[in-house]
Amino acid sequence: MANVKQNKDTRVDLWLRWLKNNPITSVVIVAAISIGAAGSFYKSLPDEWKCVKCLIWPSPQYAGLPNNGWVYVGYLQKDDVKHWAQPSKVDIVTMSDAPDRKFPIRAGDIVRLKCRCRR
Repeated sequence: MANVKQNKDTRVDLWLRWLKNNPITSVVIVAAISIGAAGSFYKSLPDEWKCVKCLIWPSPQYAGLPNNGWVYVGYLQKDDVKHWAQPSKVDIVTMSDAPDRKFPIRAGDIVRLKCRCRR
C-alpha cells in the first residue's frame, strides 16, 4: 500500500484548475466587465441620446421636416407646472422616451404647430 499514490484532487479542484487555464473563461470575464462598463456609460447619457433606434432608422413620416429646433409652446401655470396657463400652441406628435415628465412638454418631444406663425 505504500507504493499506491492517492489522487487527493476532488472534482471541484479539477474543474477550478480547468477554469483557471481556459482562455474561454478569460474572454467571458472580459466581456462581462466590458458590458457592465457600457451599461453604466449608457445610463449616464442624457435621455434624448438614448433613442438609438430613432437615430439609425428615422421614421418616414418625418421625412423632409426639420429635425431640430426650438418652438414657443406657451406658458405653464405658476402654481401647477403640469398644466398650461393658456391653450398650448402645439400638438405633441411623439413624446420623448424620458421616464419622468415633470412638465406637459419637454425637450425631445416632436410637435406640430396648431396655428400658422407669422414673422
